[in-house]
Amino acid sequence: MDLSNSKCVVIHNGTSTTIAGFSNSEIPKCIIPSSYLKKKDGSFVFGTFDMMDSLEDEGAESDIFTIVDSQLGVPYNWEALEKQWEYIFEKQLKCDPTELPVLITIPSSISKNEDIENKVIEQYCKIAFEKFKIPYLQIVNESLSISLGLGKKTSLVIDISGSGSSVTPIVDGVIIKNGIVKSKYGGDFLDYQIIKKFSTIDEDLEEEMTNSSNIWVSSNSWIKNFKKTMLQVTDKKLQDVEKYYEEQLRLQAELQNQGSITSVGTNPLSVKKEYLYRSRKTVTFESRELYQFGEYLFQPQLASEQYNRDDGLGELIYRSITSAAMGNMPAAVAASNNIGGSSGATGGDSNVHTPSNVDSMGVGSGTSLGTSMGANGGSANSGNAQLPPQLATTANVTENISNLLNNIIIKGGTSLVEGIETRIINEISMRFPQYKITTFANQVYLDRMIQSWTSGTTMGKLGEVALGNNNKWYCREIYESSKNEVTA
Repeated sequence: MDLSNSKCVVIHNGTSTTIAGFSNSEIPKCIIPSSYLKKKDGSFVFGTFDMMDSLEDEGAESDIFTIVDSQLGVPYNWEALEKQWEYIFEKQLKCDPTELPVLITIPSSISKNEDIENKVIEQYCKIAFEKFKIPYLQIVNESLSISLGLGKKTSLVIDISGSGSSVTPIVDGVIIKNGIVKSKYGGDFLDYQIIKKFSTIDEDLEEEMTNSSNIWVSSNSWIKNFKKTMLQVTDKKLQDVEKYYEEQLRLQAELQNQGSITSVGTNPLSVKKEYLYRSRKTVTFESRELYQFGEYLFQPQLASEQYNRDDGLGELIYRSITSAAMGNMPAAVAASNNIGGSSGATGGDSNVHTPSNVDSMGVGSGTSLGTSMGANGGSANSGNAQLPPQLATTANVTENISNLLNNIIIKGGTSLVEGIETRIINEISMRFPQYKITTFANQVYLDRMIQSWTSGTTMGKLGEVALGNNNKWYCREIYESSKNEVTA
């Protein structure tokens, strides 16, 4: 059934934020937390301002609860989701759910587990059809909708959100399930590290952060502002950048002793920056301390030895690309291909680049990296049908990697930390030095925050012919009739 010309409600239930609106609008009607406050009388409160007001009335002992599982990215508290949708339809959209189709997005990470995916779809259908009597429900994959919304059938979607970081490879409009990878290191992880840092400054903060409502208020106020205005990421490993500047200062000192120069510069990582903490006091940081937070996304083991270095963002991307490109390729063939290039997973350019905001030598978005030995060069891509099967497979792997790296989509609110896009490009180029890399990332904070919702509105307009098997509309009448048949 083609409903591409129909107005529909689009809802994105993210781990941190829920966004809802109509498909014929460029901006959503509401952006609210994917959490709620439970009052003493048992009632639920949704929406940032309503929750803030209730906290003042109820007191700091009130608890804040989540709706979406932070690891899987799908709802686990279905009772709360039902009440949240009721709030959205009545208070925000002010529409009758029985009169409009509804489109929702689900994360690509659950595609790896078909049982979980089916259970989630079953629960969504139950709420949509039994509770709200919605006539039609469409469920679309979040990463796929973003890719197709940008006109790309092949892409590598890198999502750095509150719950963590994930990478989803898409080839010819199909999600490559074995290439989907995810870690817990994202915005919420940075919130935790920031609280630890400020606990050394504010003695009362650690005790204060034992309450869920205080954690929620802080994450949506001063911590959010601190991440947006203070955090940065160096375009190479922070340790390498530190060594680079130390070496530069050492050389300058030698030149000064020789009389070639009159003074020695300062280490840019030692530059002081001030932050007004909760309107109470000004806190001073060295730039290296601010870069350290962003570095945790790429080297989580720097925060604690208990965190796995293999879950750093650069390693996640590497595993996703190689898994998606190789598929069922024999291990011996993969080893002989040296897929990651001569530098492998840990090698790369020996030149150290400076931080992105200090005379940066990093490569910007859409820049071509590598040499003439790129993915489209050489004889491996010509006369493919005449090559031996092993070499033909090698050529296919090369082509898959090239297509993925030429269509990298970066999304998620945490991905807006200054310098993170340049760092991602450099992490990839270190591991795949012979390939061209092109990234697509919306530079406007609001646009990137609502990107999943916006892509959902696009999917709702494309129609069955354009989407093929990716277009899954569920009908209430069919759902009810099939349910009656089972109970009969």
